[in-house]
Amino acid sequence: MEKKHAILVVDDDPSSLSMVRLALGPLVQADLIHEARDGQEGLDCFHALALSSDKHIALVLTDGKMPRRNGYQLIEAIRALHPDVLLLPIILMSGSLPGATTPAGINAFVHKPLDMAYFLPVFQHWYQMSIQAAKNGHRLAGAAH
Repeated sequence: MEKKHAILVVDDDPSSLSMVRLALGPLVQADLIHEARDGQEGLDCFHALALSSDKHIALVLTDGKMPRRNGYQLIEAIRALHPDVLLLPIILMSGSLPGATTPAGINAFVHKPLDMAYFLPVFQHWYQMSIQAAKNGHRLAGAAH
């Protein structure tokens, strides 16, 4: 059975989560968009999805500034705890530009508030790349080992 391609969206702003869900609605099945409201919840959700038998995480979208664990700490934790997901695209969404301390592992940056004319092509590029990698047998989050 081929796994479904899930998206993890992590943001503490409910309006940003809603905007992303609406924007992705025509592109991704609603049940494949998983939301978390802070970095720690995002990491917990990531772990749960990584163990899923019917889904793999195809892409992570995360805000930079959040309580409990910010987006940068989330990215570092995903990359450190799951070295097999180096192919997993991570897009940072933030109102401030990433600085010199931006962790390795960010594939793209989109400025908030989101400009859909920029955001959607960036999302589609990385999402399709992830799906193609999964079809070619590369190991991604939640992929069979």
